[in-house]
Amino acid sequence: MKTKKLETGQSVTINVPFTYEIGDEGTRTGKVLETIADCEAEVMAEVAEGLDENLHMEVEPGDPQVLIVMEGGLVQEVITSVDCDVVKIDYDTNGCDQDDEVIYNIPQGGGKTAKGFLSYFDSAINMEPINRVWDFLKSVPA
Repeated sequence: MKTKKLETGQSVTINVPFTYEIGDEGTRTGKVLETIADCEAEVMAEVAEGLDENLHMEVEPGDPQVLIVMEGGLVQEVITSVDCDVVKIDYDTNGCDQDDEVIYNIPQGGGKTAKGFLSYFDSAINMEPINRVWDFLKSVPA
C-alpha cells in the first residue's frame, strides 16, 4: 500500500509524531526543552538532519470523494478519489420478474429486513473529474 502510485491531485497528510519530555535535553539542539518553541526547534533540527528510517509515520489520505454518474436512473460509472468498494441498494422491487431477478432480504437493523436488489460497482480512481466537480461545488453558494 505504501508504494502504490497515487493520482495527481490526491491530498496526503503525513503526521510524524515527535514526542518530547519537557526538561529533557534536545538530542539535536542540545538545549533543555522548556517551551513549545524549544520542541519545534528540536523537530526542525531533526528533520534537517534527515529522519531515521525506522521512524513510524502515520499517513492520512484526504477525505474520500465519490462521484456516481447516472443516466436514465441507471448507474453508468463510479469515480472515486481512493480505492473503495461501492454497492447500490434498490428497494424498488415492484413489477420485477422474480424468476429473472435476485431479490435479497437486506438487514435494516433491529432484526428487520427489507426486500431489495444489490448491485456491486467497480470504482475507478480518477482525480480529474473529482477535482472538476469539487471545484464547481466550492463555487456554488451554500
